[in-house]
Amino acid sequence: MDFVYKCTSVNLLNWDHYLTFGLVQPIRYAFEALMTNEFHTLDGTCASLVPSGVGYEGVSLAHQVCTTLGSESGRSTVDGNSFVALSFGYYQSHLWRVSCVCICFLSAGHSSSLH
Repeated sequence: MDFVYKCTSVNLLNWDHYLTFGLVQPIRYAFEALMTNEFHTLDGTCASLVPSGVGYEGVSLAHQVCTTLGSESGRSTVDGNSFVALSFGYYQSHLWRVSCVCICFLSAGHSSSLH
């Protein structure tokens, strides 16, 4: 029984290390590249403005704000760059750096599989 436990724990430790350094980091960088690229030119329409409802029908857009993160008062749309920056801390200016890191991960993974 002791032998089975030791073999299992060693395999789990190697798998944890692989997930932490070998798999999770490339996925994180790829996700950042995809998010910044997709949201760069996107202006999302607000689903709800505050204040709104009964008694607030006559309030102009200049005195309302969207409830979505990254919104600015007086606008009924949210800039995609602001949303991604405030939600995830990702910036369009990092896109090429992140893309190069993803290419490095791919080439390192490919070269390690050749040996």
